[in-house]
Amino acid sequence: MLELAPTVADVFAGDSATVDEYLAQIQEMTILTAIQESQQDGILSFERQLDEATARDWAADKGRLLGAIAPYTGLGGGTGLGALSFGSVAPRQGEAQGGRVSAKEQAYVQVVKRLNAAASRHEPVDAVSEFGAACAANEERPGASGSAAAMSSVWALLGDILAPARERGLSPSGPGGSGDFVDALVQGGRAHLSKLFARHVRNTISKHRAVAQRGGDPDQMRDAYLSVKFKDRGPLDFQQAGGQDTAWVQVYYALRCGLDDLALRAAAKATDAAAAVRPLGGGGGGSLAPLLDAWLADPAGFRAQHGAAILRECERLVQAQPSKQPSIRADYMLLVYALLAGDARALDAATRRSPGLAPTIEDFMWLKLTAIRACGATGASGPGNASPGSGGGAPAYRLSDLQAELNRWPAKYYSREGAEPLLYVTVLLLSCQFRAALNCMSASRVSHNEFMATDDSAKALRGDAVHVAIALHFAGVLELRGEEPASGPALDTSELLRSYGQRFVRIDSEVGCPRCSARFARFRTVY
Repeated sequence: MLELAPTVADVFAGDSATVDEYLAQIQEMTILTAIQESQQDGILSFERQLDEATARDWAADKGRLLGAIAPYTGLGGGTGLGALSFGSVAPRQGEAQGGRVSAKEQAYVQVVKRLNAAASRHEPVDAVSEFGAACAANEERPGASGSAAAMSSVWALLGDILAPARERGLSPSGPGGSGDFVDALVQGGRAHLSKLFARHVRNTISKHRAVAQRGGDPDQMRDAYLSVKFKDRGPLDFQQAGGQDTAWVQVYYALRCGLDDLALRAAAKATDAAAAVRPLGGGGGGSLAPLLDAWLADPAGFRAQHGAAILRECERLVQAQPSKQPSIRADYMLLVYALLAGDARALDAATRRSPGLAPTIEDFMWLKLTAIRACGATGASGPGNASPGSGGGAPAYRLSDLQAELNRWPAKYYSREGAEPLLYVTVLLLSCQFRAALNCMSASRVSHNEFMATDDSAKALRGDAVHVAIALHFAGVLELRGEEPASGPALDTSELLRSYGQRFVRIDSEVGCPRCSARFARFRTVY
């Protein structure tokens, strides 16, 4: 507190001729003194608050530093992942080794404990579903972190990719070998994209109820979606007589949603006058229905028998001169024929002719995965490996071709200039590039693509990458060899798991199960 020590000259100023002047000087001095005291109090309060904040920050930094340099104590005597234990999360409001552990990470650790317990009893376990449920229950609200993509959507994608292989009991080391297993993974990725598009159709209808009010069964929902999508293209055939023919459009969007029965019903109305003159492999009368039925039953066999004839129809449609008033029918007829032919070049020609056919990366991936489904995911590819029995001399489009096509572009092309790294992870998983996806999630820079994530997003993704690696190991996916291109530095998954496990201070026998840890030791040889 500032003390006043007035002098005689201050109190009895020589220039004070009257009492009023004297009182005015006293009032001015009192005001100035009060201002000085207030300023001094503010400075002292600020310095005290700064000291407290500095002390808190130093305590937190000291805890993190000591946790980082403390000797690691895993399971006794082991090396690599055999000595790894995640440990139990320490108390003190979720702090471990001086760092914060999010609710999602704590839920992940509980899943690891359950997986280890199941592995020690030799019980089957769905690691992807377990981790996906833990992530969805503890994830931030979508968009809260400024990101459009969510990690829970990646877990859902992994679950859908692995579902067909799990239902059929396939594994890379099974009787069918890795070929059948990879074919099942491609089928699962395509089914996931169909599910997402069906959800998009429902959302579009709900946002445009005035235009799309047609009813709730699949046929009416399809027509409702087309009413919204082509509302600026004039009346359609199901809206009024003489409207634009949408039979081929209906076939494509039914297939895109994964509704095969609906596609067959629409195919009964889809005819091609030119094909009626030149029947395509027994599809008499130019009707699409018998061709589509055979294609749905056996895409590879259909391509071997009818691929050449349908490919000629694609070439005819590409070379045909567009009419002065282009209709939506011609574009979708070419696209459906390209799907039936299983020819990637015809699909590219269709999308170049009308870019609106595949406006998103999801549409592009669905078309290419459909072509792979007809040719088989594995095996020789390229023009030099074409054979008449595989599609009339047309080169087979394999998974390796899709991977090479995707890797021509840098990662930022798929991730909105690096702002959405999970979008790139989704593309990698759909193309069965699992090691590249783990690389993307665990490192801030990914190989030659120069993908750069922000510090915050990279830190969060590294924690998710650890558990994605565990889930892929349990699913047997990491046993695949030679099914994805080798690019960039190899990822040491065992070191990734070990460094992540050091964040947890206490060893928990349920987490550090020796039997399960021995299984994780195989990560070192996988990469």
